[in-house]
Amino acid sequence: MMRTAAAGAIQFSYLLTLTKPVIPLVCLVATGQVFSGLFSSLFMSHVLRNWVPAMRSETLHVGLVFFGLIHTWMNINESQLAAQGESGGMLHLQWAWSFRDVTSVGNVVHMGALFSNVGQLGNEPMMCTSFAAGVALRMVLHELTPRWIVKPFTKMLHEAKVVLHKSDDIAARSFGRVGSCAGGPLRMMSPGGDAVYAEWIAVGVKSLLLVLPVLALAQWSVRAKVEYNRLQREKQRSVQRKDQLAHLRKLVRQQVLMAVAMAFLVVFFITFQLNAINSSLANFLVLVLVGSLFESQLATYDIRGPVREFLFFVLFIFL
Repeated sequence: MMRTAAAGAIQFSYLLTLTKPVIPLVCLVATGQVFSGLFSSLFMSHVLRNWVPAMRSETLHVGLVFFGLIHTWMNINESQLAAQGESGGMLHLQWAWSFRDVTSVGNVVHMGALFSNVGQLGNEPMMCTSFAAGVALRMVLHELTPRWIVKPFTKMLHEAKVVLHKSDDIAARSFGRVGSCAGGPLRMMSPGGDAVYAEWIAVGVKSLLLVLPVLALAQWSVRAKVEYNRLQREKQRSVQRKDQLAHLRKLVRQQVLMAVAMAFLVVFFITFQLNAINSSLANFLVLVLVGSLFESQLATYDIRGPVREFLFFVLFIFL
């Protein structure tokens, strides 16, 4: 019940802030018209308050994985939309580091801390780790997706007057010692720039950043096991409630999905070369994992009240 109440407390801000960069782009592709982000946000706030049913915490985390996946594909600002509306030409989507990315991480940190405050549980999986799993999946899809799948998708977007720039510059990472011969930023922290010390520093930093993803993996795995056992007991009842069985099946699927996402993130980051020159998206992944540490710390404070509302307003303006 506490998780349900906590999910209800953040659902509106969760959906409003995460869909703010996406809705104007979807409207542009669907209608060919540029809509102000303010008007689209007012419309979405009405829809979210009156039409969207209550969501469980598992649904919120699955959504964060999805939003982490599409962050660098659909995160576009109003100036780009306005320029495209005036020219009527192709809309070029190309992600680059900006203050909005830092604000996006701060927004997820804020929502995760508020969820823990309202739920008063103090040991919930960090929302930043779910968002990080989506970012990691984005990088792996760039590395593994064959060209014969990309071409039809690119052609479809081109017909909608949308051009996705090649992601090699933003999604590539150092792998198999490629890109690590000169060392990365951690080498500057080692005594005398020694590569051996830099490797040990990288191991320490990586271990610190993996603590919360590993904890989230354990938490989602335990929850999935508990709910699965509950589902089996429900199936053995002489009188079965179909709605209860459907609810438990959905719950188990979501928890298993989150456990798999966390396992994927942990394995991916273990192979990640910190002491190397990586692309901007790889650095963004590190930032999100650092954000999970801040979320864990902020969750120990009570951030409810006028200060939180002001913080939400500031974050929404800069998103």
